[in-house]
Amino acid sequence: MTYYPDLEPCGYFGGDYGRRLLCVGWLERGETVPSGDAPPEFTSALKCLLVNPWQPFVFMGAHSCSFCKLSGGPSTFTGIGGDQIVLGQNNLFIPGDGLLYVAPSTIIHYIDSHDYCPPTEFVDAVLRCPTMRSMAYLKAIQKNAFPGLLKRFPTSEMQTLPINE
Repeated sequence: MTYYPDLEPCGYFGGDYGRRLLCVGWLERGETVPSGDAPPEFTSALKCLLVNPWQPFVFMGAHSCSFCKLSGGPSTFTGIGGDQIVLGQNNLFIPGDGLLYVAPSTIIHYIDSHDYCPPTEFVDAVLRCPTMRSMAYLKAIQKNAFPGLLKRFPTSEMQTLPINE
């Protein structure tokens, strides 16, 4: 994975998306990692959002944890409730105020195993985020997305996406 400092424009997806697409949790060994205790209500909300995240891009391959020297980290995260989160293959898009935050699914592993503490702005956005794949979530993405993100999903076609009411 490519390292990006928290709240910096995300160039990972190409194009001119960086101004309205900010990175959170794109960590790599050798870089400074903000540490501390993430609020429990945040981690609970984050886990729910990561179970089946909506994402406009499909990726090939997986990313392992560069902090886990011998194992490369787990490929799944199982929460206390038993929900499984696939790590290293998905990205999480969280609507902000006129922008989107994007975090790799490994963010939950970094918080759990490496004491990573995301920025307050992201924590607040996760706590405000509508339920994943709900119409409210998709509308928040549409409202805050950069031009072109949802061209693949025109408004009329967004109704046919797998969503939760």
